Amino acid sequence: MTPPQDPDEPRFDHQFFEGPANPHASVVIPSADGSRGGNVSRLIETLRSQSHVPLEVLTVIGVRPNGRARNRGAERVSGKYVVFLDDDVEVHDRDLLKKIFELLESAPGGIGAVGPSQTLPSNANPFQRRCARELERVHAPEVDTPIESDMVTHACLAMALETYREVGGEHEHLPRGTDPDLRARLRRIGRTILLVPHCSIGHPPPTEMKALVRTAYRNGYGSAQVARHFPDYSLPTASDHLAQAGDSRSILERGIGYLGRTARAVREGKFLRIAYEVAYGAGWGAGTVLDTQRNKLVLKRAAKPFLRALGGMLQARKEQRPALRFLTYHRIADLPGFPLCVSPTEFERQLDWLASERLLIPFEQAIRILDGARALERDSVAITFDDGYADNFTEALPRLLKHGADACFFLVTDRIGGLGEFGWVRKLGPPNYHILTWDQAREMKAAGMTIAAHTTRHQRLSALSEMDARECIDGSLRGIAREIGTPTTLFAYPYGRARDFGVRDMHVLENLGVETAFSAIHGAVNRETHRLAIPRIPIDPSDTLKTFQAKARGAFDFLGALRP
Repeated sequence: MTPPQDPDEPRFDHQFFEGPANPHASVVIPSADGSRGGNVSRLIETLRSQSHVPLEVLTVIGVRPNGRARNRGAERVSGKYVVFLDDDVEVHDRDLLKKIFELLESAPGGIGAVGPSQTLPSNANPFQRRCARELERVHAPEVDTPIESDMVTHACLAMALETYREVGGEHEHLPRGTDPDLRARLRRIGRTILLVPHCSIGHPPPTEMKALVRTAYRNGYGSAQVARHFPDYSLPTASDHLAQAGDSRSILERGIGYLGRTARAVREGKFLRIAYEVAYGAGWGAGTVLDTQRNKLVLKRAAKPFLRALGGMLQARKEQRPALRFLTYHRIADLPGFPLCVSPTEFERQLDWLASERLLIPFEQAIRILDGARALERDSVAITFDDGYADNFTEALPRLLKHGADACFFLVTDRIGGLGEFGWVRKLGPPNYHILTWDQAREMKAAGMTIAAHTTRHQRLSALSEMDARECIDGSLRGIAREIGTPTTLFAYPYGRARDFGVRDMHVLENLGVETAFSAIHGAVNRETHRLAIPRIPIDPSDTLKTFQAKARGAFDFLGALRP
């Protein structure tokens, strides 16, 4: 029986066509589910019948945001040209690709990207036709000659694969605005962006008012996120195919433009435009004020002084003995406001303080203390990293070596060299979560770091059958042994709370030779600690240096009993 597809696993449906025309073209279609109501399969059949037959069509399934999906697709194709298609478009011109490549081949050194005009699909309903009349950028008439235009979008965009790589591909952080960003970078290197004459595709606007409001709200929310976190990429869009959008604008300038558009819609009596702008404004406001992940960090930072004081009082009532604590990090990255990402500067400050207090000990020494082979003479701290993000190698490793320190890195082995696309990371927002490569892991091992197992795809063990749990643990252990060259007896539970693993999983680990397993249960090691359920102390961007110091000294240990 074939196991069910992991919904968090990116998939790639790669189809090669017989008799591809020259120049060879690769089509990449990002899609959330690989179907889009059956349109993806219809689109592929349409491409198969083009007068210029493409070399291949690659559907990238379940990778978000779309900029990241396009990059993953471009890495896997080999044509001279790459064509990006949205999964909801309608190709109604049998010569679409022929016309596109005739234009690209006419001036290969100067053209950056080309695309057809966007019109309504053939089955557009009355509401969609009204959208085309009232909303900007929904319908652009075909042109008679190539025109420099900001209406060339990823709905259908073609360019030389070499040029795509030259400009660095898509910006993977952006939840919205990849079209103007790519156009701006192409123009910086002197390339043009042209509409293809006598050529169009059908691109559907929302089919009803509810969908229109939802789309506008989502667009406003995404724009607010870009304006807040990536202001240099907060680029305006042109109103039609003859205008160009220009450079990034301040929030004040964009606000004035928004009010102007809304007032014009009211003056002209365009009801759908008014509805769109109101919903867009609501989304913008929510994205500015209700930034969930950022607000969580703000609230956590505000609450921690109180928790620190409470923990200090509880500590004062107990007899103090030397304690061993394991700190847990995920990413070291300069992405303010994003979960998991401790800044490189803050990480340096934390290492400096640990060294000055003589708290930091080698990871191997911490394991010997757990074994009883070495006495614990004073409070001690060892460092661990979960998941194996690429910045563990580029940012954490150099700083650890600079301080003469080491750490244990728990790797999700099937993600090595790819992306952390598991569900809990997807919910955290737009930054890319690249996973390090096996070569980098081997280099870390050679530099004195410990490399250990964290399942194959970050599965929650309690949600799996015993057979599946054994398979994902064993696969991870075998992957480490095969690629690193040294078996590991160390493991960290994904998610790691008490509800995420159980006695069954601990027995599986024992049977597979695992001697030490780490949880995400908060606290220090004590006499009652089970060797296969070692507690740890999470470090995140809401921790000030004072909070970090208190965590390392045990003031937050009491949280383990409150939130196991």
